[in-house]
Amino acid sequence: MTLSELMDYGKCFGCLGLTPSEQVELALLDLISANISGGGGGGGGNDGGVVDPEGVVSGSQWQFYTNTSTMNVWQKITPGVGNTGWQLFI
Repeated sequence: MTLSELMDYGKCFGCLGLTPSEQVELALLDLISANISGGGGGGGGNDGGVVDPEGVVSGSQWQFYTNTSTMNVWQKITPGVGNTGWQLFI
């Protein structure tokens, strides 16, 4: 998801009187929560393991993965299913 798309998504939180940056932050948290619970958001659940996923873990575009030994969250940004295209998210 691009920053522009995230900002558009976050506008639905504008009625709460939040600043634009707070809206984006809340939108990010909403997307992460939806993916961790296995629904909504980008594209699938949050898988986890003790290794970084690049070249090791197969996933779909926009899927999240948590390295449980470092607590780093990764997102697969390339299209299709495969084990490459993971980017450190947070």
